[in-house]
Amino acid sequence: MENAREALPGGGPITVTLEAATLDAPLESPFLPVPAGRYAVLAVRDEGRGIPPEVLPRIFDPFFSTQPRHAAPGLGLAVVYGVVVAHGGGITVETLPGRGTTVRLYLPTSDGTAPPGSSTPPAQ
Repeated sequence: MENAREALPGGGPITVTLEAATLDAPLESPFLPVPAGRYAVLAVRDEGRGIPPEVLPRIFDPFFSTQPRHAAPGLGLAVVYGVVVAHGGGITVETLPGRGTTVRLYLPTSDGTAPPGSSTPPAQ
């Protein structure tokens, strides 16, 4: 959300949605491809400047920031990336310069049963 806010220096809407999705086939992404399966999809959209093409490939790099050195450590999106990887999910990014950006995090969902070897069912 911080990145979306930074993309809107004059203010503007940021939309956050959460929905269920089932992918019958993998979803390609240059950032983190999404395997087929069931997901909770968290999307954050802004109507800001968009991400310049020369910056886009680096947005999930640790310590990468377009902000002044003292303003941001550049770890926010790297941490998001790490969490999504650790949970077997995926990430897509859609951006158009001058029109905004949408980042979607695909987090696998469970059918509510305990994983193999677990002694207690997951919290509901």
